[in-house]
Amino acid sequence: MFDVTAVPIGNLDGTSKSTAPDPKAKRTVEVDIPSEEKDIFDIWLRKLWEEKDNSMDKFFDSQSLAPQEAAFVDIPLKLRRKREILDAFCFFWPASFAYLWGRLRG
Repeated sequence: MFDVTAVPIGNLDGTSKSTAPDPKAKRTVEVDIPSEEKDIFDIWLRKLWEEKDNSMDKFFDSQSLAPQEAAFVDIPLKLRRKREILDAFCFFWPASFAYLWGRLRG
C-alpha cells in the first residue's frame, strides 16, 4: 500500500479549461495531461514496479514477508496450572458426546 497523495500526477495547469473535467457533470471528459507530467508519472510508476519486483524476489528467496533485518520477539507462554490444557478441549468433549449419542440412538 502506498499513500495516494504521493502519486506524482495532478498538476493540470497546462491543460485548457475546455478539456478539464466538470465535477458536476455526469460524464467526465478525458483530460490531456501534459507530457512532462506523464514522464514524471512514468518514472514514479517504474520505480514502484521495481520495488514490487524486488519485494517478490526477496519473498521467493526467503519464503517470508518479514524484512530481513526484522527483530523477532519471543513471547514465552506458561500455563498457570496443568489442567489448563483440558480447558482447551472443553467444547469438544460435550460436542463429541452429543454427536456419538445421536449416532447411537439413530
